[in-house]
Amino acid sequence: MVSKYDLIDAIKAKDTDTAIQLLNSKRAPELLKIVDDRKSGYNMTALHLAARYGFTKCCKLILKSDQAEHLITMKNKNGSTPLEWGARMGHLEIVKLLMNTKQGLDCLTGKNNNIDTPLHEAAYNGHSKVVEILLQTKQGIDALAIVNNDGKTPLDIATQRNKTETIAIITSALAPPIDLTIIPWDVLIQDIQIEEE
Repeated sequence: MVSKYDLIDAIKAKDTDTAIQLLNSKRAPELLKIVDDRKSGYNMTALHLAARYGFTKCCKLILKSDQAEHLITMKNKNGSTPLEWGARMGHLEIVKLLMNTKQGLDCLTGKNNNIDTPLHEAAYNGHSKVVEILLQTKQGIDALAIVNNDGKTPLDIATQRNKTETIAIITSALAPPIDLTIIPWDVLIQDIQIEEE
């Protein structure tokens, strides 16, 4: 029996073959408009779910659709975007795909209902590679200063959860750049006193 939830249900069931078939079908434009508004669906889209489960091929197909721009920024019931799901679950390739769009970059400083950003979520779970890629953008650096509803920045969260590698990456991003200006030799030695015997 055909249902408007076929794509969402295939992704939830982790049936990527069926999901890919549906994404390549004539039904794809209509299926991508569907939000799982059922009781336990949390208003997730196919892109939310593909990002959550790390289904890279599904995400690539969705991002090629006419609805990609809208789906990237769409928030679920908890205010989470697909980028936040990818970061929370540590799916580096999904995060890279989503960040490779203007809308995805804009989501880096977007906040869910708890005022958590994708960086907060990645830091909470100790996904250091995701944290590192998020911090390679201006928006990611800006997210370092965002305080969530619990009064915590991403560094606070990583510290509280003892995520040492994540702490090191964030601390490095917060450090002022080192001035590597080369000082001419004659300026460097002019203040050196040479004692004569």
